[in-house]
Amino acid sequence: MVSGVFSDNAPINPAIADTVKQFNSRYGTDVTLHMVTLQELYDLIREKVKDAPVYQGTMNDWWGNGVGSTPYAVKHFKEALRLSRICDRLEENTGVHNEELVQTYGDNSLLYSEHTWGHSATVTNPCDTLVTNLDFRKNSYASKAHEAAAMRKNEQCFLMGDILRYYSHSGKVKAVSTSREKRKLITDNAEHPEVICRWWDNFFELDNSVMSQNGVLDEVLFKQEDGSYTKIDVTKESQEVQERNDWGNLWPQALPKYIPEGFKIKEEVEPVYNETDYRDSLYEPYLTEKCVPDEWPDLEHSEEIAELEASIKDYITQCQAKWVAGQSDINADWDGYLEQLDKLGLDQYLEYKGAVKVE
Repeated sequence: MVSGVFSDNAPINPAIADTVKQFNSRYGTDVTLHMVTLQELYDLIREKVKDAPVYQGTMNDWWGNGVGSTPYAVKHFKEALRLSRICDRLEENTGVHNEELVQTYGDNSLLYSEHTWGHSATVTNPCDTLVTNLDFRKNSYASKAHEAAAMRKNEQCFLMGDILRYYSHSGKVKAVSTSREKRKLITDNAEHPEVICRWWDNFFELDNSVMSQNGVLDEVLFKQEDGSYTKIDVTKESQEVQERNDWGNLWPQALPKYIPEGFKIKEEVEPVYNETDYRDSLYEPYLTEKCVPDEWPDLEHSEEIAELEASIKDYITQCQAKWVAGQSDINADWDGYLEQLDKLGLDQYLEYKGAVKVE
């Protein structure tokens, strides 16, 4: 294995090809050199080393802990990443893209996040001039990336009307969202805010919550007054209807989080509903004194536990999918389902985990 220059992360060097050419011209009748990649080398020697001993274990790079040794510089760099993402969103509003600042940020952020963290003499001789110079150089990449991202953000804010607030005490505050989430809010112009709130409450109904996570793809279920369900194939509806029933529009986290001070849908009645007390009363009969297993799996069985857990969970997920999609009947399959779990080693798995099987 050769390197372009005698350094870490060596670049390519055309002089190597000339060296190979000269070697082959002189000794090519006995030994011929060919430049190959590591993958090509492994392909050539795979059969010859197939019986070689295999050693397993963790071999961390010695520089892998560098990111934890410079928390302040890393924090500075991470903020630069966040500023850059914010600017990407703001540009969608202003339509102005500063390619020069983007390039400066990109080049320096790549140089900082590159794996090398100091010279190899950092531990043995931390005061060495070369060590300190490389430390300052490394941190400068984070600072230059942050500077470019901050300048880019200042430019975007100025384009949207931002002013120097130290001396200017008049004007209006403008809130600009950099999120692509679809959020809603109620303003004072709403004639019937209570109707809107009831509409939102519908999203948090148990049936709607379950159907937002389970069911057949592209099919929406609506519960009727008699308790039955109407199934609608959304793919056959208009584009407007499809967008209205889009999963993102039905996602509870996209709903409003702000309630005006003093706003009430109805007057409070006695007794006031206390969710915490009601929840505790439901869980109390099932509380136990044990919150963790008495026995933790040892290293000897960890691999076996992982294999058992993977096969058992995969089987459970497949069965649940069939039952939810209506491809199989849970009542008819139940005995076979339990039998297969036993075959997959459920008892052994529970024994390792210190759990108890409920019949």
